[in-house]
This record gives sequence, structure tokens and C-alpha cells, in this order.
Amino acid sequence: MATLYFSNDKLRICDGSVCLVSIPPVYNKRNLLEELSNNLEFPKHFGFNWDALYDLLCDFYWIEEKNIVVFHESVKNIPNNDLSKYLNIIQATCEWWLKYNDHSVYFVFNYKEKERIKELQSKHSVQSDL
Repeated sequence: MATLYFSNDKLRICDGSVCLVSIPPVYNKRNLLEELSNNLEFPKHFGFNWDALYDLLCDFYWIEEKNIVVFHESVKNIPNNDLSKYLNIIQATCEWWLKYNDHSVYFVFNYKEKERIKELQSKHSVQSDL
């Protein structure tokens, strides 16, 4: 089950045990995938589609730190359909890492967007510990 977090503040890395990436405000699927790729430093073979995103989020062989935090400054402009797909990928990713226990992966969203995300989750069968 995916665990999503919400915050009003940007997160800050205090030591080298965490890989924190801050995703700037995004406005569509392509922009989201580009920002994830750039900020998580995806390998060059990333295909910029949902399946490729899931594959890489369930790997992280190129990231040394075992704790990974992906902070989203804003996803408010992403269309509902794309955001729902992304939330489903997040859920599947978190379930993957719970099973294989190699990395701890956390996804943080802006607190102001909590209601929309919760609504999308309930409409599209995404379960979460919100």
C-alpha cells in the first residue's frame, strides 16, 4: 500500500543517507517525466512513458542512498487522468520496495493538493495511508 506524505515546506537533506529530489511544479505528463528523469538522473535509456517510469522507480541501481524522497512542489496542473496514472505507479512502486526491501522510497506532495489527490485515489481505486 502506497504511503503518500504532504507538506507545506520544502524538505532538506541533513546527511548523505538520503537522496532527496525536489520536482518543480509540473503541468503535464511529459513535463513530469522529464523532471523525474532529470532530477533522479534516470539512465539514458529511459523511454518517457508510464511503463518505463515504473521500471526505473523499481530499480534505482544508480542511486547509492537507500532512502529516496521525491518531493513534488506542485502537481496541480497535471490533468486528472495523468495524475491518476502516476499515483497508481507510485502505489505499485511502494508495494515493490516493501516486498524487496532494498530501498525506502517516499513521495511527498504539497499539502495544498491533498484533497485533490485523495479524491483521485478514491475514484481510481488507489489505496493509501493518507
